[in-house]
Amino acid sequence: MRTKQPISFRLRTGLFIAAAFTVLLSVFFIASYLSIERTLVVRSDAEVTAALDAILSALHEPPTQAVFDSLYRSHSTTGESAIAISLRHSDGSHTGILARGPSHAVAILDSVHLSLLDPPQIVHGFEHSYRIISRVARPHALVGAIDMLPLDEVQDTMISQFLFLLGVGVIVSFVIGMITANLALKPLKVLISSAFRIRSHSQQHDALPTDTRTAEINELASLINDVLAERNRNIEALRTFTADAAHELRTPLTILKGEMEVDLRTKEFTLSDRAAIESNLEEVARLIRIVEDLLTLARLDRDTHTQDHASSPWSPNELLDETLGRFVLVADEKRLAVVRDLQSTHNCTIHREDVRTIVANLIDNAIRYTPEGGSLTVRSFDAPDGSSVIEISDTGIGIAASDLPYIFDRFWRADRARTRSAGGTGLGLTIAKRLADLHHIALEVESESGRGTIVRCRIPTNRRP
Repeated sequence: MRTKQPISFRLRTGLFIAAAFTVLLSVFFIASYLSIERTLVVRSDAEVTAALDAILSALHEPPTQAVFDSLYRSHSTTGESAIAISLRHSDGSHTGILARGPSHAVAILDSVHLSLLDPPQIVHGFEHSYRIISRVARPHALVGAIDMLPLDEVQDTMISQFLFLLGVGVIVSFVIGMITANLALKPLKVLISSAFRIRSHSQQHDALPTDTRTAEINELASLINDVLAERNRNIEALRTFTADAAHELRTPLTILKGEMEVDLRTKEFTLSDRAAIESNLEEVARLIRIVEDLLTLARLDRDTHTQDHASSPWSPNELLDETLGRFVLVADEKRLAVVRDLQSTHNCTIHREDVRTIVANLIDNAIRYTPEGGSLTVRSFDAPDGSSVIEISDTGIGIAASDLPYIFDRFWRADRARTRSAGGTGLGLTIAKRLADLHHIALEVESESGRGTIVRCRIPTNRRP
């Protein structure tokens, strides 16, 4: 099932205000249009009706063409609207007196047979529309025709102006909506930036601000702070337990390891017993490594890593040579081809032992997950930004793109079934990441499942943490 693409609150607000404005403006225009149209029609009907009544009241029996022409000139409103008037008998027949007025309207009155009804009628002709009004005072009847072109022109002008105003209004209202949404989101953006800062720096004691000018945002921030505080208490309790348990386990495990090593050197065992003790000794050594890693993480988590962050200048090339020397035997056992390409010319002042721990964990991880007969390449070079880069690449099992965000999590393994036999504590990358963050070292990972992994350490050379 496809999920709908979310729309930002700012865009949604802008569109909503623009749509609301469009609807309101359209309703206002339609109401105004109908009102103005009705007013214009009523006014024109009143003018024509007044002219017809005035002429009827002044007619004498029998009316003459001259009298009719004189009355038309006196009472018609041709200066304001195009009106034509025709004199007829009340039975609808012509009296022989011609209609007076604009030629189009006169032609309409002469060519159309109309019933003398009080309600106005609309007749179309000569590309114009005419409104026909009749008045009867027996035996005479007057029929008036007013050209609707002025009213049509007013309507066309209103519609064109409305469309222009609607377009401008939609744009203006959308911009206003975006500005309003920005103002409304300002306190929420403060919360978001604070949340990102908390996540980036992993500072448990930071809290979201609750002093914005929006009460609902403050309430939400307070609730989130309560949840974060509860989470931090649980995490701190777990870290305390982990540190205490690791500390308590280290001594008996060390004693147990020592006693088994002494027994193997001083006592006689059958081959099967000796094999069992050696196997147990390997497991104890593995447990000791886990305990040591847990203690290291506990110190890092609690900011009790008391080593100085700076040291005398050292060369990345020399550090790599020294670190690789520790893994020669392991690499030889797996028949790995180790390639060195050390070209860095910079000297670093970041604490050397911490960087060595980072690099050692990365190399150990690369060797551990590279099949026999593979290759390991270690490079060092100077980056354009002035940093010194250490790059470790392998031809190992690789990491799927979906798993990359989790590789620095504690005890995390991409494929437990495939990697269990590789050994390790599952904490090496976590320790490397924590130390890298402590010294502002950027770790970049590129990997593809089945095609190996590349890890780059960008070590700043011109700053001290």
